[in-house]
Amino acid sequence: MMKEISMIFFLILSLFTSAYETVEDGQFLYGHSRIPNAYFPISYTWDGNAEHMDIYIPEEYNGKRIASVGGVYGRGVPAPFSIVLPEEYDIPNDDDCAFVTYDENLVTDTEYAAYTFTIHIGPHVKEYEDETSFSDGSATFFGREDETGQQDVYYKVEYIYDISESNPYLTVVDGKVCEIK
Repeated sequence: MMKEISMIFFLILSLFTSAYETVEDGQFLYGHSRIPNAYFPISYTWDGNAEHMDIYIPEEYNGKRIASVGGVYGRGVPAPFSIVLPEEYDIPNDDDCAFVTYDENLVTDTEYAAYTFTIHIGPHVKEYEDETSFSDGSATFFGREDETGQQDVYYKVEYIYDISESNPYLTVVDGKVCEIK
């Protein structure tokens, strides 16, 4: 019974937040929800400059207030907010590589680089979901494979959250964004 109620809730939620188009504007990629007529950031393409690791989520796009960061795309596919690394990092842009597991005990001749981004969230954002929402930590690992198929570089992308003091919807608990109940 509980499973059926959860499915109905999810279907209703996806109806109200499903994007039917994406729009790229500068370094942000936005999803556009049908109901309500709203935009939500899906990704931010980082330019590789260490001075550009503070990401300010816009308060509005195309005249519409940003109330969600990340969302549901199409018919219920999760589209969490993510950082896209520059092309020179050679991360394949396909499903075979998106996220990898990093185990320092198993890795020997591998480069490792960590990048920490500060995500600034304004007062109107009610919902926030990024790729770390699906893991236990506040970081995501990306891997690049060499010609033999072995991981030769790991990129760790970490998030620090700065939520506007006037945001009544979200807070940070143990390094994760949580809704205020």
